[in-house]
Amino acid sequence: MAERSSPEDTEIRRCKVSIPLAPTFFRSTRSVSQSDLILTETRLIYELGGKRHEILLEDLIGIQVLQSPPPNTDTDCRIEINSYPLVGTRKASRKFVETVVQFDSASSFQDNLSTAVEWKKAINLQCRRAVRKIFHYDVQDSAVDDDEAALVPRHFLVFINPVGGPGRGVSDFRQHVQPLFDLAEINYNIIVTERQGHAQDIMKDYDVTQIDGIVLSSGDGLLYEVINGLLEREDWESAVKTPIGMLPTGSGNALCASTLYEANEEYNLTNAAFQIIRGGIIPMDIATVQVADDTKRYMTLLSNWGMVADVDIESEKWRSIGETRFLLGGLISIIKKKTYRGRLHYLPVDTPGSDDRAASEIGPASPPTLGTRATEELTEENSEAVATATEMESRNITIQVTAEGSQEAASSHPKEDSRTGVEGVEDSSVAGTIDDQQVASNGSRERELTLPIEIDSTETLKQPDGSSPSAHLYASSYTHAVSDSRISPALPSLQTTTSEARNGEQVADSESPSKSRTFVQGPKTPLLPKSVTDPVPGDWVTLDAEFLIASAVMIPHMGNGFIADPNFSIGTGRFRILYVCSDMGRFELLSLLSGADSGNHLEMDKVKLVDARAYRIEPITAPGMLTLDGEVVPYGPMQGQVHKHLARVMCRKRRSTHSQTI
Repeated sequence: MAERSSPEDTEIRRCKVSIPLAPTFFRSTRSVSQSDLILTETRLIYELGGKRHEILLEDLIGIQVLQSPPPNTDTDCRIEINSYPLVGTRKASRKFVETVVQFDSASSFQDNLSTAVEWKKAINLQCRRAVRKIFHYDVQDSAVDDDEAALVPRHFLVFINPVGGPGRGVSDFRQHVQPLFDLAEINYNIIVTERQGHAQDIMKDYDVTQIDGIVLSSGDGLLYEVINGLLEREDWESAVKTPIGMLPTGSGNALCASTLYEANEEYNLTNAAFQIIRGGIIPMDIATVQVADDTKRYMTLLSNWGMVADVDIESEKWRSIGETRFLLGGLISIIKKKTYRGRLHYLPVDTPGSDDRAASEIGPASPPTLGTRATEELTEENSEAVATATEMESRNITIQVTAEGSQEAASSHPKEDSRTGVEGVEDSSVAGTIDDQQVASNGSRERELTLPIEIDSTETLKQPDGSSPSAHLYASSYTHAVSDSRISPALPSLQTTTSEARNGEQVADSESPSKSRTFVQGPKTPLLPKSVTDPVPGDWVTLDAEFLIASAVMIPHMGNGFIADPNFSIGTGRFRILYVCSDMGRFELLSLLSGADSGNHLEMDKVKLVDARAYRIEPITAPGMLTLDGEVVPYGPMQGQVHKHLARVMCRKRRSTHSQTI
């Protein structure tokens, strides 16, 4: 679990307060204890029943100032401090804790209320400072840290895939995420996707300067759509820097599993929401991929060819059982043990000059203007980590190194840690009516307000008064929070033509126009041949073999439950290519499957890892499946180049712990 902060903090603020002896429930003024409330650099400290208590600022969710006095008094004012600390020692997990603090030193309620409000501001401001020192934060905005204007509530755009995974995206968000966002006084607009490519079409034109981040309640399919939409824009260099937060309500959830793994947090929906509320921002790589028809796509997670791709797509019919579908699909695939003849080409990370070629033509991204962060500057990217040379072992493989006519034998990869992953396709079509949302027509919602919004499967979204708010579902904010003067971003005028329900089947590329676009924006690819049919450069390595698995990953997990490599990290600026050849038997494949959740599969000699800056897959066996971030692409030659730190993702990764990147 996460490390605890040092107890040796500088005291910032102190006040005499009353703390209820039962801190989660106010009883009466007779059941409180007088204590000094002390605010330090990293925690709140008070005494209760003769025992010292601490609330780490990094565990804080939010603070509510109650607008009426408690029973038996007309002058006291209370605040509720909601936190989510680690509880336990041997196997610590997070629990919700509500602490009530009573301000009673003044003789009038208004004076005590003013004191409570000032304390709330001070705690929130110091919490912001502490979090940005504790966790990796990819944006420097120290110039506004001391300005109370920095405490304007954050504003997120939330996409929900209602049919991702078991199909509980809407209800899971409302039951588990919305209450936390409300406690944290986060403003948000929600869009429930209605078809495949819906999020991509929206992000192509959405004004990202009016938001502080994009939150995706889905598997990994919506991430693919959002990234591709952002990179289709003319302002792609700044737009793609919009921080993205992941909520695991789909099947694959590879990026969410990877961010929680890097944060050393348990994998669950609540921890994912907490990571968005009280976490940092880390850089994330994006790869440009050319597919068989020479059109460009962009991926952030992985590409698959072979058994993993087949399991990913063929298990779509079982998406109602969630992540278990991958286990079932994997067992069936092992029984079949289909092999895939083809060539895997890659440019090793230690190839002389590859760094210079990759950096020379991409150019720096423009500084983003994201919500209240309009004046922030991006930090300079860390210098590229030096890769260790990875040897390869020859097992039914013809290795051709055309540079200088040399040839090398393959060897087993170094023994490294591991994490889990298998990824899923998110079908964002929806049929029928979803009527369980809460909205307020003025864009503001109080706790007790419940106004249903109707979604007709054949019409535009309608509010209770009959108006059609384009694609907004609802916006939520606390009326007692610091007001947000920003105008809610207007979405493009979209006619919501809902697709027919696909019963969990994969939607063909031809049915989604956004998937076949030829991108004119986005980064350049100096490391790649102009076409997927052109010869690869002379400094690339070629493997000609019968493969079972060939995957190029950019994050530790391939999905929750399948970790590609536990020593890999987000944002390394390289692909980690995992491949297995046809000489692995069925019992060995079962061992691989059973060990994939812990990384034990990397102990197997026949599981190979190589690091690359670019790669190409040339399938010979047909028919077959190729996937990018869980999305099917045209079958045939496919090549990709990684772009380091092009995007950003929300993560509670600590500055004091550094995952290995080689």
